[in-house]
Amino acid sequence: MITKKQVPVVNALQFALESLQNSWSLFIISAVLYIPLVCLIATLTWRSFDLTDLLLDVITGTTSTYDFSALIVPFSIWSACVLLKCYISLIIIQLTLQLYDNNKAVKLNCLPSLKTFIKYVIAVMAIGLLVTLPWFLVVPGMIMLTKYFFVSVASADDSTSLKQAFKRSSRATFGVRWTLFGYTLMVGVLILLSLQFFSSYFFVFVNAVLQLILTLASVYVYRSLLDQQNEIDRKEKNLESKENFSGNEQ
Repeated sequence: MITKKQVPVVNALQFALESLQNSWSLFIISAVLYIPLVCLIATLTWRSFDLTDLLLDVITGTTSTYDFSALIVPFSIWSACVLLKCYISLIIIQLTLQLYDNNKAVKLNCLPSLKTFIKYVIAVMAIGLLVTLPWFLVVPGMIMLTKYFFVSVASADDSTSLKQAFKRSSRATFGVRWTLFGYTLMVGVLILLSLQFFSSYFFVFVNAVLQLILTLASVYVYRSLLDQQNEIDRKEKNLESKENFSGNEQ
């Protein structure tokens, strides 16, 4: 009997916390670089320039009075921080992938290559675009988002091309896409609700920690779902072989 795939949420969260405990490299990079960088990006977004006001100005056609030159410096700093955050995220994902595969503490032996970094940035941008799609194309957008949920994680593997990353994400999420969408929606609602109870700066820190935990947990869920799919494919192949063998005997 071929079993259905399960999304190991609890195991993934436990793996995320244990990964930070078992790998000093991962813990230091996360605590010293990732979390402060995410907090800085959020602060720059809120305090340095208001993209919401600018978007409203574009819609209402009042951008002629907007001083775009005032945005150059803060936007440049913000962009540099976002790219740096992507690179740190890539390092964290690669370390976590090693932890999952080796089931033991790992060290940062070498930095990701420029080719892998560019591939990862493209994957992140693609997911960012898919996140906005549900607002315009509700059903197709949700399907695409859940189908390619793990593209950024899959693209962190040096040996995986961008095309292969999309295919692996599709295989990993096959059969559990609505479940993944439900968990994503739940996390988004919790984040929005937390805004009502925490001060802005405390929320920035909580959000940064949450992003870190979700990044580590997503690696576990991705690899676990991929392993489950490989096992299902193996059982289906064996079952098909047995049926063909029985048919030949008859």
